[in-house]
Amino acid sequence: MNATAVSSLTDKVAPPRFDFPTWLPPMLVKELRQGLRARGFVGALMGVQTIMVIMLVWAFAIEGAVANSATSMVNGFFWGLLGLLLFVITPTRGLGGLHTEMTSRMIDLLLLTRLTSWRIVLGKWVSLMTQALLLVIAMLPYGVVRYYFGSVDLVSDLRTLMFMLLGCGAATAVALWVSGLPKIIRVLLPVGFFILLQVGSGGFAMMGRGGSSWFSVGSSVGGPGIGNFSLLVFDAGILILFALLQAVRRFAPPAENHAASSRGLVMVMFLPVPLCALAGEPALARGQLVLMLVVLLLVGAMELASLRFPMPVHVRKWAGRGRVRALLGACSLPGWPSAAVFLAAGLGVVALTTLAGGMTGVAGVSAFLWMLVLAWVALVFPILLLAMMPHAAKAAGALYFIIQAVFGILCIVAGNHVTTLLLGDTAHMLERLMHVLPVSSFWLALFGLKNTEDAAAGLHSWQVAMVFLMLMLAWRLSRDYRQFVRHQMKQGVVRAKADPTPPSA
Repeated sequence: MNATAVSSLTDKVAPPRFDFPTWLPPMLVKELRQGLRARGFVGALMGVQTIMVIMLVWAFAIEGAVANSATSMVNGFFWGLLGLLLFVITPTRGLGGLHTEMTSRMIDLLLLTRLTSWRIVLGKWVSLMTQALLLVIAMLPYGVVRYYFGSVDLVSDLRTLMFMLLGCGAATAVALWVSGLPKIIRVLLPVGFFILLQVGSGGFAMMGRGGSSWFSVGSSVGGPGIGNFSLLVFDAGILILFALLQAVRRFAPPAENHAASSRGLVMVMFLPVPLCALAGEPALARGQLVLMLVVLLLVGAMELASLRFPMPVHVRKWAGRGRVRALLGACSLPGWPSAAVFLAAGLGVVALTTLAGGMTGVAGVSAFLWMLVLAWVALVFPILLLAMMPHAAKAAGALYFIIQAVFGILCIVAGNHVTTLLLGDTAHMLERLMHVLPVSSFWLALFGLKNTEDAAAGLHSWQVAMVFLMLMLAWRLSRDYRQFVRHQMKQGVVRAKADPTPPSA
């Protein structure tokens, strides 16, 4: 076969250059084709249209009979169905996104192509958001009909719709992340979410003991304005990126170090704090700093719940780049020792900002700074306990959060006024013990719980001794990890000197 025949055959087989699907990423095209034919999308589209038509006919029928009833009915159904589409149906469809691919082994086939793990997850999220946007567009004619009832504020409606789409994007990204988790974790997540809601509102089991919650430090974030709007969009974007990144980590190749990206996103949340302070918005700065602190603690717990060592490719990437970049590399490697260093650095940034006037607590700056130290110990202690167990590596993540939950239950028992009524002096001894133990001391300091002055006297010195003990134990148990990192760093420097040619050459 000559060259002319091969060329003509190639022209016949090749897809049209200007075919619309070739403009889009292949993963997005695949997900859109499947999603637009799915029962969830078609059923939601037809169901919404049917409900809105019936509602509008009813509203027109009763408009002259009952004053204001038609207006409230149209608004209620319109925004209620939009909320159902964006906050329930779309994220629920995302819950099966990665789970189906992973159980059917389709992820392995996708990774054998040129698609990266990021493009796979991003294609699924963009597909779901595109379908949600199509459902919203299908609802817009009914929004226009609301003009007839005189109940439309165009600017307010556009702002509300934009916030709803932003919330839908964040909820869908979190749903994709959850879809890749094991089944037991997906079952326990609603319980943990409910507990976090209760903790955020002041704690449901620690009431009646006096003291105030540290959550009140950043409760005032100012009134509505461009600053609040910008921070909301910024934080929502960080949440979306973080959730998608965690979804990627569920099936990405081990050679990819996504721990650095996860920790870097947390530190990016700090950038608006000095900007808000310089712009004369101290309330916004305090609120953003508190939010960054909460996310830092959550991400720190996630990163600490691992006993595995980094791969050599992770370490050698930072070899021979100077001490500053080597320190950054030490904070971004997989494994609990690196996560402990990252957590200490993040808490140090919060502490320095507090000393500079970024945030003051109800009990004073010194008490808040000491609470940050207790927070570091509370998150590091469970993994230190697991590091001393020879066969805990496989279930380190689950055991880590079980230990945290056990200490949380003990704090609830020790901090509840019912325990004092039933146990008397024994309850006071239990609470004194909880003030000294690594994890429970942080939770009790967080809620500012104090029993009596004599019960709290002398506990501070015991807490200082406990902190130094945890530091020495962490240094001792991380010895093998540090030796491995140093060895791989030396190997990276030796290889760089032996082959100075850049990899891209």
